[in-house]
Amino acid sequence: MYEDLAKLIVSRRNSDEFSQQSDNTPLMEACNCGHVDVVRTLIQAGADVNALSSTRNTALLYACASGHLECIKDLVNSGCCDLTLRNEAGHDALMEAANFGDIEILKFLIEHGAKPTYTMDGTDYKESALTLAAYKGHCEVVDFLLSLMPKEKSAQDEEELHTALMEAAMDGHVGVAKLLLAVGSKVNLSTESFENPLTLASCGGHLEYVALLCDAGANLEEANDEGFTPLMEASREGHYDVVKYLLDHGANVNAKTGDGLETSLTLASSGGFLNIVELLVNRGGDLTLGDRTPLYEACQECRVEVCKFIISCLQRSHPLSEIQKDLNEALFCVVSIGNEELCDLLIESGAQIV
Repeated sequence: MYEDLAKLIVSRRNSDEFSQQSDNTPLMEACNCGHVDVVRTLIQAGADVNALSSTRNTALLYACASGHLECIKDLVNSGCCDLTLRNEAGHDALMEAANFGDIEILKFLIEHGAKPTYTMDGTDYKESALTLAAYKGHCEVVDFLLSLMPKEKSAQDEEELHTALMEAAMDGHVGVAKLLLAVGSKVNLSTESFENPLTLASCGGHLEYVALLCDAGANLEEANDEGFTPLMEASREGHYDVVKYLLDHGANVNAKTGDGLETSLTLASSGGFLNIVELLVNRGGDLTLGDRTPLYEACQECRVEVCKFIISCLQRSHPLSEIQKDLNEALFCVVSIGNEELCDLLIESGAQIV
């Protein structure tokens, strides 16, 4: 039915090009929906297979992003389809296919001249077919793309593998990580990236991924652009099992951000994660560190139970004179936000309005 309608419209208008608000041509729409008979009709009528939408997508990019292999074959076999065109996200056909996860599409594109690329100009970050497949957890696609890499890795290859390891870490794709590590992906690599695999896996609470990286020699103290170590990230997000694992494997419980503002304890206290605060303290966490101490952070977010625990710990380990300033600053904080329960708690504990 769609094919007959397309033929009728083309014959009546004597044209295969139509404009609309979305700037997508009929060929783009047909490829996006997988209507292969319509695609063939439009190509035979002379449709421009390399026309660009307002987002710089082509019919091929739409077909790859939607996983329509037969449409892709017709476009490529037309003889004038450009496999190298990129959309405004910087993705070419191979990258969109990898993101979708259909290995047969990737094989077809590569057989017809598509080449995996990594460096992208004009963007704040770098992507490739491999990094996109890694992010989505497409193990079969990742394995195939890795098979195309040379055994002797260049510096760019190493960076791409490391980036893929970071992308997989975000959602904890352990299967992908194992494939990457098996071909030599480095867990510790100095790059321009804002993150590293272990901080990302820790932030996401992906314990198995964290363990895999640690077994491969990941640096437990490597910080991200915020200055947060893996332990800080896990503490901030409330991932108890990851926090415990990192501590068990030697993470520094009292590490501070470069500016000295935060520690794992300040972050866990702010988040109200009492079980993590207790664990960190029991492992030697210092309740007096941080530009704003764990008590202040807990008070600022009205974490009553955390405040009670911290005060009890401070009172057991310090005379009032040593914690007076901390109590007073916390009291000033809770007065400003109007929390009567915490005001009473702090005054009962010795805080003074000065």
